[in-house]
Amino acid sequence: MDLSIFPERFREGIETLAREFSVEQPELFQDSILQGAADMLVWTPDELPPDVSEKLVWVAQKTGRFLFLSLPYENTAQTEEWARILEMELSLREWLVLDHREKRLICTARRMQDWRVGMVVGATDYETRRKQIKHNIDTYPMRVKVPREEHNTPLILVCYGPSIHETWRTAVAEAKALGGHIATNSGAHDFLIKKGVIPHYHVEIDPRQERANFTEQPNPHVSYLIASVCHADLTAKLAPYDMALYHLNDGPESREIFEYEPDAVLTDGGSCVALRSLSLFYQMGYRYFSIYGFDCSFKNDMQWAGPHPGKKHKVQEVQIVGGPDKLFKTSAALLTYGTQFFEHVNMLPDAKFFLHGDGLLQEWAKTNAKMAREAQTAAPLAANRS
Repeated sequence: MDLSIFPERFREGIETLAREFSVEQPELFQDSILQGAADMLVWTPDELPPDVSEKLVWVAQKTGRFLFLSLPYENTAQTEEWARILEMELSLREWLVLDHREKRLICTARRMQDWRVGMVVGATDYETRRKQIKHNIDTYPMRVKVPREEHNTPLILVCYGPSIHETWRTAVAEAKALGGHIATNSGAHDFLIKKGVIPHYHVEIDPRQERANFTEQPNPHVSYLIASVCHADLTAKLAPYDMALYHLNDGPESREIFEYEPDAVLTDGGSCVALRSLSLFYQMGYRYFSIYGFDCSFKNDMQWAGPHPGKKHKVQEVQIVGGPDKLFKTSAALLTYGTQFFEHVNMLPDAKFFLHGDGLLQEWAKTNAKMAREAQTAAPLAANRS
């Protein structure tokens, strides 16, 4: 393989992957080939089959936990189609469209079925999101400063799950006792302000117009951290206050951000605002996260802590394997957020996370911790028997 087609900083890693996982004749794929811990597929222009899109559907479905993909392309529309195909099955980690001696796409991706329960559909269409990003970048110059060096200030994140009715006072007390910063997302902003509590930060990521209704009581003492994909109604409402934009790493339109803003920093994360908030604050140097209202479940008929412009979730009942003898009312989307939370935590080993309240995610975390302790205890016993 000619490594000169890749940027120099990628060559060593690509060479290692090529030695271990290369498939020399991709057109001869058999079902057994793409089942390992990592898979690599590199097509040269001569090897590129006429039905690339169909091949990529098959590859996305058959790949193991990790995929490295490199192939030539003809135009940008072609790469956008391939991204949509792969995103149906895989979580794209890197998506590099290079125009070197030949046009070449480089993609790394992870299998989502390890944790994904349901399909999370993007809010609004691609073109709408792209236009909103471009409008906000052109209109508002302030940016969230990332990355920053880590520091010791705790971050108290208040989400909009039903349990904050019982726990919001504890969140306020914890912030006061530890000298921490309170951050809210979605409806938790107005919820706390109506209680006389002014958060330090508020975070939004949703591009839909109705999400501007979450901040009916903007406050000059709040720093509003708003994703550039958000609707113009929201950014216009918050522009007179302390508002700064940040950029989501979230699909093909995110790659275009570098065309508008070459020095942009993208924020990874899961499918909901709570998970993106954790990623953003991690970039801002926070390492202590105390989380309230991230329940991933409902309380009786209450799906949120208060009014919400979103559609009601289709309710399903689940029980945690190895957990308490209790049924939780939840939805496919919330189960996805929960499983993404644990993946997210594992990717940030130098941070500490604390969950508060009575909900599915909190019990899920307790059960996982219990099972981990039991496994650690059992391991030395098993070694002694052998």
